[in-house]
Amino acid sequence: MDKELLQGKVYISKDLNLYYYYFDDEKEEVDCKSLGFFEIMCYLGEPIEIEEGFTLRNYFELIDYYQALQMLDMFFKCSLEEFKNCPKEGCRDSEIDYIVINKHITYESAHTIEPTKNLVEIDNLLSDDGLIHINELIDDTIEVNGYNKEENQFYGIDLSSLSQLLDYEIVIGNKRLFFDYHEYVVDENNMTLFNFVKSIIWELTFYGCEENRNSFKKYLSQCIKDLGKNIDNK
Repeated sequence: MDKELLQGKVYISKDLNLYYYYFDDEKEEVDCKSLGFFEIMCYLGEPIEIEEGFTLRNYFELIDYYQALQMLDMFFKCSLEEFKNCPKEGCRDSEIDYIVINKHITYESAHTIEPTKNLVEIDNLLSDDGLIHINELIDDTIEVNGYNKEENQFYGIDLSSLSQLLDYEIVIGNKRLFFDYHEYVVDENNMTLFNFVKSIIWELTFYGCEENRNSFKKYLSQCIKDLGKNIDNK
C-alpha cells in the first residue's frame, strides 16, 4: 500500500519537534520542522500523541515556533504576548496537579434497523437481538480543566493568568461516551492536532485576553462583595 494512503499520528515532543508516524510497523517519520509555513496545516486532522511532561509552556513555545498555527485563533497574538512576559520558570500557582483535556460525546437512542453487509457501523451499538441501534449525536465537546488528583476534582482555568499555569503538565484524557445518560470510557483519545491547538486557547481566552480577563475578575470580586453586604444588611 502507498504510504501516502496510510493514516498515521503526529507525535509532539517537548523540544518542539513534530513527527508524523504511519500506523504500519515501519514508523517512517516526517520531521515537521522541515515543512514550509503552510504545510504544517496538512496535519491538523491527524490524531496526536504528546510526550510525557509536555507543559502549557511547551504548548505556547510550539505555537510561537509553528507560526501558521497562530492563524487558527485570533487570541494567539495577545496570549503569546502574555506568555513572553511571564517568568521563565515557577509558573504554578493554583491547587491542581495537571491540566487535562477530555473529549465528551453524547448520544441518545433514536431507532433500530436490520444490519446489512453494506452498512458500516461507526460509534453505534449492536444489541443481542441482532439489530443495529442507530444513535442520535446530541453533543460533541472538548473540555480543558485543571485536575486535582487527591480531591478527584476538576477546576476551571479560564480566569487564571498564564503565570499561574505555564509549568503544569498537559494530559490528554480518554474519550468519554455518554449514551442514554450512561457513561462509557473508551481507551483512546482521538484528539487531533486541530482539537489540541484550538481547545486549549479557547479555554484560556474564554473571557478574552489578559486585560479583559482581569477586568472580569475585578467585576466578579465586586459582585461578591456587594452580595455579602446585602446579606449582612438583611
